[in-house]
Amino acid sequence: MTDMQHLGWSAKLDGRDAPLLSAQGAFRSVVVPAGSHRVAFQFRPKSVYYGAAVTLVSVLAFAVMAVMGRRRVLRRGL
Repeated sequence: MTDMQHLGWSAKLDGRDAPLLSAQGAFRSVVVPAGSHRVAFQFRPKSVYYGAAVTLVSVLAFAVMAVMGRRRVLRRGL
């Protein structure tokens, strides 16, 4: 699978969504009419957002466990 086929890719032509096409079977392309235009490709895979969410939940869980552990130590007078 080429990176062109990855679902995280999108394209904009002059600030508007443009359909992604395949050029020569391996490259991303966008149909651009004659004249001066701005084409922007963007890669935002959902896996990045899922990973960030898992990381955030893990950090929060660790912080809660650390606070609870600290309270137990202080309660016991150690």
